[in-house]
Amino acid sequence: MDQQLGPPGTGGLLAALHLWRQMLVEGPKKFGNVIYYGTAPFDGQVEQAEMMLATRNVADLRFTFNASSEQLLSLEMVADSTDDGCELRFADYRQVGERQLPHRIEVRRGDDVVGQLQWQQIELGSSTSEEQKP
Repeated sequence: MDQQLGPPGTGGLLAALHLWRQMLVEGPKKFGNVIYYGTAPFDGQVEQAEMMLATRNVADLRFTFNASSEQLLSLEMVADSTDDGCELRFADYRQVGERQLPHRIEVRRGDDVVGQLQWQQIELGSSTSEEQKP
């Protein structure tokens, strides 16, 4: 099943990226079954992280946010309960226009780092609401 969801060994990288995009575009109210889970410890964070759980189609997702900055720390996606799934860890946030965007995404499966995506620069295209209509 892993090959259908992304490069082999990633646990579903393409599906995880797609679901992240859908959450950004649709927001939690239209995404599907989304609940605030509460706070929990997260690797490398002094303070407790905010957790949000979501289900979209067959995928279960856990979003972890820095409580102070509200930046997304990680997204864990599991589409098969017998598999580790894919975890994306977001880092190197930089100002791009009016937004803070991650410039590095570490791809993990279980305890293993299986890849990294990194951008030197991100440019957002300008679009109006008229251009976004189908």
